[in-house]
Amino acid sequence: MKKNAWTRLLERFREYLAPYINLLVSVSDELSTQRFYLRKIESADILLASETSYLRQEIHKLAPIAPDPPPIISTSGTTRRPRPTKQQRIMKELGIGNPDDLPPEFWTKARNSKIAESEAPKPPQIPVALELAGAGSESHTPPGLPYGYAPPASRPPN
Repeated sequence: MKKNAWTRLLERFREYLAPYINLLVSVSDELSTQRFYLRKIESADILLASETSYLRQEIHKLAPIAPDPPPIISTSGTTRRPRPTKQQRIMKELGIGNPDDLPPEFWTKARNSKIAESEAPKPPQIPVALELAGAGSESHTPPGLPYGYAPPASRPPN
């Protein structure tokens, strides 16, 4: 079975974190480091239950802020669902299933700019044959000299 990138990343992070978690005795010098990693783990999208529980217990031993130690976490208690976008809310209110059926005043900015771009007048196309021949863009500068070069004016003899 092939492991995905998230699993490999999680395993690497757990290996990196192991020296801070597999301590025989925690000392107060490590308290700030343990707090740092606990904050990192708790803010992650993936629950690392054993690591979170261990760090919470160790921090409580070194610097208790409540009479009882924190509970051991086994499952995530989050029920967060992604919020619908503004367009999705409007579609639900109007009872519309397809975003193309929305009235123009409810279109997103991205859609308005795409429509405006597609309706914008196109510049006239120059036929390829004329473009290659260089018609209309003749240069009076001799080849090999910079643009706008003019030979010095000849002076009349003294």
